[in-house]
Parts: sequence; C-alpha cells; structure tokens
Amino acid sequence: MKKALIILAAAVLMPQVSFGQATITFKTAFGSNPADQFVTGTVGGVANQNLDRNFFGQLWVGASGGNLSMVGSPVRFTFFGTGEVPAAAGAIDAGTVQVTTSGDSFNADVQLYAWDAAHATFAAAQAAGAQHGISATMTGALGGTVTGAPNNPQPDLPSLGFQGFSLVPEPGTITLGLLGLGGLVAARRRRQA
Repeated sequence: MKKALIILAAAVLMPQVSFGQATITFKTAFGSNPADQFVTGTVGGVANQNLDRNFFGQLWVGASGGNLSMVGSPVRFTFFGTGEVPAAAGAIDAGTVQVTTSGDSFNADVQLYAWDAAHATFAAAQAAGAQHGISATMTGALGGTVTGAPNNPQPDLPSLGFQGFSLVPEPGTITLGLLGLGGLVAARRRRQA
C-alpha cells in the first residue's frame, strides 16, 4: 500500500507535458523561378544535374536547437502530389508530413536529407560512399493542438528558407581519390624496392 501511494504521489507531482500534432508541407521548389531550390548531383554520369527518381528525399525535424528525427517516408525526387512528374527533376512536392509537437507549439529546425535510392536509407548511402547530402537548417514555428481543437498551421518548407544543394561525393571525385591513392601506393612500393 505504501509503495502504491509513493507511485501515485510521484505521478501527480511530475510535470505534465502535452503533445500535439502539426504538419509541414513537404515541398522543395515553388514560385515562378525555383532554380535555386533544386537539389543536384551526378545523374547518368553528368555532374550538376537535377536529381531524378533514382534519388530519395526525406524530412528531418526537431525542436529548435535540439536533435532532429526523420519524419514520414523517403520520397523520390520528381514526385508531385499523387504521382511522378519527370520534368520536375530536382524537386519534391509530396503533401503534408505529420510532426509531433511538444506542448502547444514549438520552433522547429527542419532539414532535407537526400541520397542515392540504390540504398534504402541515408545512413546506408553514406556508409557506402554513395551520393548523399543535407540541406541547410531551416527554422520556423509549428503549431500543435490545444485540448483537441485544431491549431496546426501548415508552413510550406520553402517558407522556412529552403535552398538547393548538391550531393557529395560525386563519382568523379571518388575516381580521382582512388587514382591518387593508387599513385601513393605505387610510389611507396618504388621506394621500398
């Protein structure tokens, strides 16, 4: 009985944290001239090309200054609304993504992770030395819910300051690095001989 009272007292005295839901519109290019918002990389052996369906993008969100966590599922570049639009390479417009907020609302940091879709996750692409990249951090206020009443504005990702970026490493850079490493090995063997 004494143990149950202690547990009950601890539960009452603990600070209460409420959680709400907010949404972010997963949209990377907008307006009449979105060229500076496209994500580029080496596509089909050609550098500095807008990413096509062979690349994934995924949002990572967290409270401002905190750790970011992935939200939603990876989406292929060129995905707009309900389907693929090949002419929209380098961009994603995948609708809204749900985010759990702490309390009524919070300032969120948002990043776009992009990688070669031959790998299921960003971490796998990074570990394999495949193309991958992360956008600059964007910050904006996200609303939550108050006692069940909707209070969840839907800021577009671009309104949080999205800017395009390029993936690394590019295959050409990897090849040059391997050639340089081979040259160093050959030079060392000559000195040892």
